[in-house]
Amino acid sequence: MRSLVKAALPCSIVALIACGGGGGGGAPNVTLTVTSPARFDAQVYEGQTVPDLVIAGRLSGDVSALNGKTLYLLAVVPDTFLFTSTPAVNVDNDGLGGNIQLFGAIPPDGPATYSNTIHLHVCLDSGCGSELNVVNGAVPYSVQVKKGLSVGMASVGFSTTFGTVPDPITVSVSLPDGALSWDVKPAYGETAFGMVAAEKAQDGSDHVVFTTTELALSNTTYQDTVRIEAVTPDNQTLVRQIPVSLFTGPSGLAWAFQRPSLEVTVSQGYPALTPEVDAGVLLPNGDSDRVFYEDTAYTWPPEADAFPNKASWLYAYMLEEIASPRPAMQIYVVNLQAQVCYGSDCLPAGTYGATIHYQYMPVGGSTSDLYFPVNLVIQP
Repeated sequence: MRSLVKAALPCSIVALIACGGGGGGGAPNVTLTVTSPARFDAQVYEGQTVPDLVIAGRLSGDVSALNGKTLYLLAVVPDTFLFTSTPAVNVDNDGLGGNIQLFGAIPPDGPATYSNTIHLHVCLDSGCGSELNVVNGAVPYSVQVKKGLSVGMASVGFSTTFGTVPDPITVSVSLPDGALSWDVKPAYGETAFGMVAAEKAQDGSDHVVFTTTELALSNTTYQDTVRIEAVTPDNQTLVRQIPVSLFTGPSGLAWAFQRPSLEVTVSQGYPALTPEVDAGVLLPNGDSDRVFYEDTAYTWPPEADAFPNKASWLYAYMLEEIASPRPAMQIYVVNLQAQVCYGSDCLPAGTYGATIHYQYMPVGGSTSDLYFPVNLVIQP
């Protein structure tokens, strides 16, 4: 692999990184002495980038004979995948020295040690038919690639039809030797998952289970990214990102809930409203103005019989109910929150149930009863 980088010296300079060496004679009496490094050693985990390598040197001899000429720096790297094909040249202020910078790349996955020697050549033509003398131009290297973090699938794709929850997808995780910890997170700094969530397998094995948290309308594709992290014994954090997609095809269903059900879990005495959750009704025909709220039926544990708020802890914000005229859209928007404390009057621990009852009355069709279950779990 070859790429050109020019910089200002008494002559032009070109940098190459390649797989082959040079040769030839007839060059001016000029010597390039490599001043550093004496060798290059690095350790990286799978998926990490090799550190950059900077080879510095100084020209000596009849340097004026180079005026008007172009110098070609040829770095011969046997394991070319250790570095990118775009090196750079930096020149000292006096024009007699500088360095060639080889930018590290990500080696192939798989533990391995790559040991060989980089040879630096300085030529007056791109084929190195005329080559200058180089002192200390052989730079031994050893790059160790250690077992890192890897995953069993490069991407995760859900495919389903409208109103159908797709089966979970399990992905294996291979951890670095002696890993201190590992975790699953939303990517890009998000604090919560979107329509697709991921968590460690509940059986304690090194697997991640991907699930869908919401349903989508027909002929839609949702895309997201999940981040897997592992902490190595030397406290480095390794990262693998898994792209996730959810495609929803059409079906014969006239409606579906955005999420099949909802369970909210809080500690006893939780002082505020729980975070808002979307729980609307999806309607491919775009007739959300034909959905009507009927009522909500509550259940509660015996310990809550004497509490007046035992059947008023659920807040359902139905945006279409307050609009006039009601818009006809593909979603009847509902946002849900729970409240377990009214001042110092807090519901006791236990499981509380609420079933929201809607009716769907399409034009020219029969009326359907829609029931959405919500559970509130208050932990002691």
